[in-house]
Amino acid sequence: FGPAVHGVGSLDVYVRAGSMYLNAVHSTNAGLIGAGVRLGLLRNSILAPAVSVSLGYQKTGDLTMRLGPASQALLNPEAEISTTAFRIEASKNLFVITPYAGVGVNRNKAKISVAGVKIEGSENDAVYYGGVEWNILLLRLGLEVGHTGEDTFATLGARITL
Repeated sequence: FGPAVHGVGSLDVYVRAGSMYLNAVHSTNAGLIGAGVRLGLLRNSILAPAVSVSLGYQKTGDLTMRLGPASQALLNPEAEISTTAFRIEASKNLFVITPYAGVGVNRNKAKISVAGVKIEGSENDAVYYGGVEWNILLLRLGLEVGHTGEDTFATLGARITL
């Protein structure tokens, strides 16, 4: 939605879905779903980048971490992880590609159950990231790398823009 002049004050609503991976090696049976909003503060122009702020929420489904053989399934923890994320991002549309960078904070919550014992916890982590999107008509293909807490991450993504 772009109710304001030149996109300043425009509002994007997004949904996200995917799969969860642990340490980029062990896949899980967990799906990842989320949604959020992004507010435009500055519009992309010849001299200036676009600047926006966003607020989002994502959550895993039933995440089972397989730490041992199936015969010891009782010891394999099950977890539900959710993240509320606040971001400030700058991007520059260069027609075919759009590089971007941002900073923010993640509020992570986890509920873990091991052999019937339930543990809950939360923490805040700063996040720094950057990436590039390839613009193909309505399709955007992207690569993003970043750092949060003690972890470095990389993601591949695709999105449809209207």
